[in-house]
Amino acid sequence: MIVLVGLAIVLAAIRVAAASAPAMAALVAALGALTYAAVPAMQARVIGIAEPHAPKALAAAAGLNIAGFNSGIALGSLIGGRVIGAFGLATTGVVGAVAAGLRIVMLVTGKR
Repeated sequence: MIVLVGLAIVLAAIRVAAASAPAMAALVAALGALTYAAVPAMQARVIGIAEPHAPKALAAAAGLNIAGFNSGIALGSLIGGRVIGAFGLATTGVVGAVAAGLRIVMLVTGKR
């Protein structure tokens, strides 16, 4: 949850800081650190969900988690390209912040 909140804040700040190279450098560094931190947290969540249902298939669950990351990269690239084409580069941060915000709502309400 902390990582998602951090991602939402950093992504929303990109729109405001787009004209400042030092601010963008700091935001890109923070974005990299947060996305790096997200991987073990998500992996632990997937394993925790899979363990009661399929305790002998934890390796498959871990593999599906990585497949989900790769699918997210592909879908994010597709959406990002369309957002850039329609609204410009700085708007991608806003769209990413909205996506992170939606996921936060899903986690809080218990929906998967």
